[in-house]
Amino acid sequence: MCWQLLELYSACRCLYYQHTIDRCASYGRPGHSIEHRTIFVGYACSAHSGFSRGAWGASGAINEKSQASTPPAQQPYDNSLEILSAIDPKDSDNEGEDNFSDNESILSSNSAPSTSLTVPVETYQEAIEALFRDILNDFNLRYLWPQVVRISSRRDLAEREISRLLKRFSVDLKKAAETRLHQNAAKLVRTARLNIAQRIVICHAAELDPFDQPDACTPVRLPEDEEIVDEERERSDEERNIVYERVHEFIFQGAAFEQFTLAMKLHVAKSSVPEKSALRLYSLRQCFEVLVSRIWGSPARPTLSRLSWSCRCGQTGHDAYLEKREGALEELETLLQNYKEKTLEMARSIAPADSSSTGNASHFVSKMKSVLSISLRRQGSRNLPKHQQDTDKGSMPGEACLITSNKEPSSLDPQHRFLLICAPFMQRATKAHQPDVCMIHSDRDLFKALRRTYSKCRKGYRWRWFRRVASIEFVKFEFFLSELVNIQQCPSLPGRQDRAEYDFEQVDLDPPIGPNLLSHLFENPDHAEVLPVLFNRIPKKMRKRLSACPRKGSSTGWGISFVESLDTFAVFLCGCIGFTLSLVAAVVYTVIMGDIQGGFAIGAFLLAFVLFCGGCLHSLPI
Repeated sequence: MCWQLLELYSACRCLYYQHTIDRCASYGRPGHSIEHRTIFVGYACSAHSGFSRGAWGASGAINEKSQASTPPAQQPYDNSLEILSAIDPKDSDNEGEDNFSDNESILSSNSAPSTSLTVPVETYQEAIEALFRDILNDFNLRYLWPQVVRISSRRDLAEREISRLLKRFSVDLKKAAETRLHQNAAKLVRTARLNIAQRIVICHAAELDPFDQPDACTPVRLPEDEEIVDEERERSDEERNIVYERVHEFIFQGAAFEQFTLAMKLHVAKSSVPEKSALRLYSLRQCFEVLVSRIWGSPARPTLSRLSWSCRCGQTGHDAYLEKREGALEELETLLQNYKEKTLEMARSIAPADSSSTGNASHFVSKMKSVLSISLRRQGSRNLPKHQQDTDKGSMPGEACLITSNKEPSSLDPQHRFLLICAPFMQRATKAHQPDVCMIHSDRDLFKALRRTYSKCRKGYRWRWFRRVASIEFVKFEFFLSELVNIQQCPSLPGRQDRAEYDFEQVDLDPPIGPNLLSHLFENPDHAEVLPVLFNRIPKKMRKRLSACPRKGSSTGWGISFVESLDTFAVFLCGCIGFTLSLVAAVVYTVIMGDIQGGFAIGAFLLAFVLFCGGCLHSLPI
């Protein structure tokens, strides 16, 4: 049976101190109650010290009567304050164990009554409130919390996952603590983790599974070292009187907080759906693209600066930028060096001369070796599920924005934002799509949403597998009543007069992000960052969708455009298949008819027809 000792003032019966629960093996199970024992100390609290002493009657004896409910008191106390437990100074360095153990049993001889004054809990509650708001609205964490909630899909699982991450954070803080004040800060984070986790889930309740009902959630019991404990514990006077401003820098500006942010990034990154496509086909496509880029690589333009990039999958590329301010390209290079845990390695060359053929062979051989080893390195990789699958509904474009349903204020912009996408329509036209992107919190969500939009607008067209998105451009276009668009300028961003209607990060580069880098991340969304680094640079229409002027019949807008081209790898595979069929036909004819000259003449005619069909692909409207 579980016991809890309550200390009340002997005269007014107000709460003086609430000890920790002495647990039994059945603690936390449904229907298990906690027996309370009452001990009277002192005389009267500060609020009732003016009453006559004789009217109350003093008592210093222990009330031996046990009760299953809250002990009777003339002045009830507020249980919502959730006074937390004090912490044993003998802590363990093992992260898997509870480093902040409870005090000794309340039935031991050490639990003697005290006559010191009560320390108010207002300061402690204010510290919890400030800690919650800083954790919720941190520059990076504010984008990671909704993704953690979405991954869990259930309220109870989300609360426990966030509580587990906060517990690891408190352990790192404790290891870095050098003073008693820093130790109290680590205790504050740990004991308030459940309260913070519950409120974070409430703030991002829109990310939960809409079919998940609270009464249908079955509690999942965690291991004993991950048990979510009650916050109604005793606390030392020093910890309850903590000044949050004095420990803010220690909590949020140290190595422990960086490890906490990194742990959240890794948790979100591991949640991607495992890829189902063949790794060998992916490696073969990359080998072909490397070969094509080495043979038909475009020369650098003398008026533009070129920035080369290399992805962790072995893919390389470059983009040309126009610098409007000196040093802007270096800033982009620094940003991309830190992108996705430094997996994109950047090398910059401004207007390089035509590269000679010296060393190209050795460079190409080394690049091919690195690409051929991708299938061994990508076993743990993730990829986008097929467009027919309806996963990650939170990042699905076009859904109604539910961000305004948050119960707690957040630094996220509550205004609706719409991404203007110019996608190919039918054979020659271009049509605008305006999905709601309020529920997109990372670059990974962005590129998944772009793939869904592209698959939706091109679904049902014949020969669509012969075409692919070659690049993604920033465009200025004219929007008509029929939702068809006329692209006027590329690349282009909103000017000063139109910036009030668009939300994006202003940069001094044109374009803000290279089209080749965007197309690579479009093909591989799992290579993108779990923070909205590139997403912030894309202009998004605010408040309402773009509509054509009734008088003029058109309006001007800014967004991104899918630039399609023939999939050279698909054409290459078709050519290989045609060559194989021609060779097989020639061999079969030779074996059956015994005429090698006639057999290979037929094979040559078939191969010529295959090449003719491949040439027609460039002119046919497919």
